[in-house]
Amino acid sequence: MRQIRYISLILLLGTFTAVNAQSGLGIKAGAGNGNIRLQYDSFKDFISGNQITGMEAGLFYRLDMNGIYLQPEALYLFRTGTVNNDNNAHITLHRIQFPVMVGLHLLGPLSVEGGPTYNRIFAVDHDLNNNLSIRKDGVGYKVGPALRIHRLMLYAHYEGLVLSPGSGAKLSEPNRLTFGIGWMLGRHSSK
Repeated sequence: MRQIRYISLILLLGTFTAVNAQSGLGIKAGAGNGNIRLQYDSFKDFISGNQITGMEAGLFYRLDMNGIYLQPEALYLFRTGTVNNDNNAHITLHRIQFPVMVGLHLLGPLSVEGGPTYNRIFAVDHDLNNNLSIRKDGVGYKVGPALRIHRLMLYAHYEGLVLSPGSGAKLSEPNRLTFGIGWMLGRHSSK
C-alpha cells in the first residue's frame, strides 16, 4: 500500500513537471461546410441538406505534456443552409460545443488531434413544419491536423455528430470539414 502511494506521488509530480510554459488559455475561430440530416421516428422519414455553412468561435485551455497535449474547448457554433423537404426550406442552428481534444506532436510545429464533443442546441430557426422538435443534446467527434507556430495555431477538423438521445427529430452531421485559426494568450514559446 505504501509503495502505491509513493508511485502515485512520483507520477503526480512527474505530470506537474512535464507541464511547462506551453500550457495556457487561447481563443479560436473557424469556418466550415458539411451536411446535416434530420431523422424522425421512422427510418424513411428524414430531411437532409448539403453545403450547410457555418462558423465557430470560442476559448480553449491547452495543457502540454512531453509530446502530447490535452485541450478542452468551449465553442459557439452557427450553421445555416437549405434542407430538402417537400420543397426547399432554410434552417439555422445555434449551439454550444464542448470538445476535449487530445493531440500528439508529430514533427516540428505539426500535430494531429482528435477527441469527443458534447453539443447542446439552444436555438433553431427554420421554414419547416412549425411543430418540428429537434433533439437538443448530442455527442460527436473531431479529428484532424493542427499547426502551431509560436502563439498562432491553424487547424483543419473533420467532424461528425453521431449520437443524439431524447425525443424529437435526431440531428446528425455525417461529415463536416472546418478550417480555423487560434491564438495562445500570454507568453508561450513555440513547440
